[in-house]
Amino acid sequence: MALRFSYLIEYAIVDGERFLAHFDVFSQGKNFYPYEAEQVISNLSQIYWRDAIAHLDSEHLNEHRQTLLATVPETLQQRLAEYGISLLRLTLRDITFPKTIQDLFAKQLEAKIRAKADLENARTTVAAARALKNAADLMKENENIRFFQFLETMTKIAAKGNHTFVIGELPQNGKP
Repeated sequence: MALRFSYLIEYAIVDGERFLAHFDVFSQGKNFYPYEAEQVISNLSQIYWRDAIAHLDSEHLNEHRQTLLATVPETLQQRLAEYGISLLRLTLRDITFPKTIQDLFAKQLEAKIRAKADLENARTTVAAARALKNAADLMKENENIRFFQFLETMTKIAAKGNHTFVIGELPQNGKP
């Protein structure tokens, strides 16, 4: 999978003799720019990071982007020390995945968010059902609550129109 990984490098020349032994700084004239040194730093760091990234799972690469360049790798420091150069800091600029992989990451993130929302809805539904069951059990066992519910129902029916209510026992066989 193709991957673009860009970073900034801060370095210092710590051993001038080694540096001069590897690079012809005087062939550039008065306006010496350490082009060759930066090419060596760039090439060695790219080789190191290609090897390091190849061992990482792409899903975890984005999650661990802050810790990836937290410290300057010792093996890279040793290689550059041969040239009299020391890396001071590596700063990650960005990791860019191909468009298809970005789309997959977006779908995966959407699925995680949707799953969390569904789980929260399910928990709410279960809690509501549990509360209704507890209320029903409470009403079933308590005569006073059932009586108040009966009165509330009667009040609602009476508020809607003219109704006749007979409350009490009906006479059996015409006898009061």
